Amino acid sequence: MDDDAADSGELDDGEGYSVEEAVSVMRAAVWRRYAELEESLGGAFRRMTSSVENAIAYTDDPDPKFREAALYLMFTLWSREPSAQVALARAGLTDPSDHLRELALQWLTFAYLDKVDPNVSTLLARVVMDEKNSVQLRGRVYELFCMVRNIDISESVCDAIDAATDDLPPEIDLTLVRVFAADR
Repeated sequence: MDDDAADSGELDDGEGYSVEEAVSVMRAAVWRRYAELEESLGGAFRRMTSSVENAIAYTDDPDPKFREAALYLMFTLWSREPSAQVALARAGLTDPSDHLRELALQWLTFAYLDKVDPNVSTLLARVVMDEKNSVQLRGRVYELFCMVRNIDISESVCDAIDAATDDLPPEIDLTLVRVFAADR
């Protein structure tokens, strides 16, 4: 990339998109998802979007599609709100669906990527170390933990996590995870 491109803001992410194009693509995807949710959830979705408190109330709904929509809004609309972050963390620990727990923790992680918050690392580490959680959830959350801590993990480790069924694969180094999982 030349200096003129950098000065003009035309950054390339290596995939042929400028930063502006990538942001535009992401915004379009979010708006498409909002339209899908509004169509499928109707008035409930409109209530969820009216305030962070209304969205949080839906995180306890018995229907997982309502909980997922509420969690998605916590991430896309209110990720900087402390109450939304708490709701994502709570869902990441307590939602009855492993899928929604993983999404909540993923979205919480993305909300914190530009910060160094040991509480998020501790939360993720505790999920990884809790053997009551499924191996799949623990493996995915380990990947999130590494992302938050800026730890590079190889593709072979990711493949081992994907293939794990009975226990976390031996390729995973839990040393730092154990440190963060310990009570503070």
